[in-house]
Amino acid sequence: MSKTSDFHDDYYIAFYGEEGTWNTRYPNNDEITRTDAILPVVGRIASEHYQQEGASTLRILDVGSGRGWLTYVLGMYGDSQGVEPVAGVVDRARQLYPQYTYIVGTPQTMLELGHANSFDIIVCTEVIEHVPTYAEQADFMQALATLITKDGHIVLTTPRGEIYERWMAHTGDLKQPVENWLTKTQLHQLARDKGLTVLAHQSFATHGLIINNDLPTRIVRRLLRLIGYANVEPTALMTYQLVHLRK
Repeated sequence: MSKTSDFHDDYYIAFYGEEGTWNTRYPNNDEITRTDAILPVVGRIASEHYQQEGASTLRILDVGSGRGWLTYVLGMYGDSQGVEPVAGVVDRARQLYPQYTYIVGTPQTMLELGHANSFDIIVCTEVIEHVPTYAEQADFMQALATLITKDGHIVLTTPRGEIYERWMAHTGDLKQPVENWLTKTQLHQLARDKGLTVLAHQSFATHGLIINNDLPTRIVRRLLRLIGYANVEPTALMTYQLVHLRK
């Protein structure tokens, strides 16, 4: 393992093992924001599937499963398992949710284990932006496309590349070792290049982690206050995007 890989592993082992809001069995506010967007999509897929006569149990893969909380939630809809590249983080997931299967690896690992065309749903939340280059992100998307069945679905969330500069201006720090945010256009192009159809795309906000505070917005708020709307609040910046893909 390279020194860079060691550093990344050490970062995520500490992140999921020591950070107060990122190491529990329960999702924190940021994770709840994403769940609020993900579960309605997964629920619709599951509802349509289980209405079919003789429907089999859905097979669900949580890619980049971290400490395993989302794998656990997805287990309400079918047989779910997680795959996560950092062994120490997988150890934490197995500790928190021993009834679920967590594999050390990546989507490519799952293919090497013989899981091509195996999963009805892949959920991949806040992972693709941590793949270092656009070319590698394309390979990552290809692996996801290969893992799903011929009618399979991918539900993917990631920060919006369109607001990267504003995020940096507000926070000044991304913290995680690799951050390569994609715009909506780039994300759709990656998917279509791999034979995937974009069924839906939506943007959604964090739980107040960042606000829309650019100059035009500040001017509008000031004018509204001048004419009597004293309690006008800053609006949440639409930080995340969700894309629902299908073969």
